[in-house]
Amino acid sequence: MYFKPLGTRSPQSIKDQCADIYLEYTESAEVSTKTNTAEYWQRVSANFSNYYVSNGSLVLAIGSYSVSRECGSAMLHNIVVKESEQRKGIGRFLIERLEREIAIDGIRYVELFAKNTVAAFSFYEAMKYQRECMSSNYFYKEL
Repeated sequence: MYFKPLGTRSPQSIKDQCADIYLEYTESAEVSTKTNTAEYWQRVSANFSNYYVSNGSLVLAIGSYSVSRECGSAMLHNIVVKESEQRKGIGRFLIERLEREIAIDGIRYVELFAKNTVAAFSFYEAMKYQRECMSSNYFYKEL
């Protein structure tokens, strides 16, 4: 598996695959077509550090983060593993690589809002993230 930054120089086919994975994930009413999804995803991820995981030419997962230097923390965004590739260690690989990038940036505290599902909660708990309270989808971890 490869962990790569997603940027303006990334091939269009990679950008399209990332948008397709985001389309699988999103529940936004603002997104109704593939074209709208690509535009929406580019807009919401514009201020993030964006990455993708691939097996060469096929994108398997996407993930982003933003840093708050004032708070000394990073927030994970848009952590999505392609549905057909879930439960194969790709999500773990993605999170571990994002955490390394964040640590290189000098940040030692990571936060995220998980999708409100048992599977997502279980995944982040297995990755040693803690929930703020049992009724919350807010998770955090000290690196």
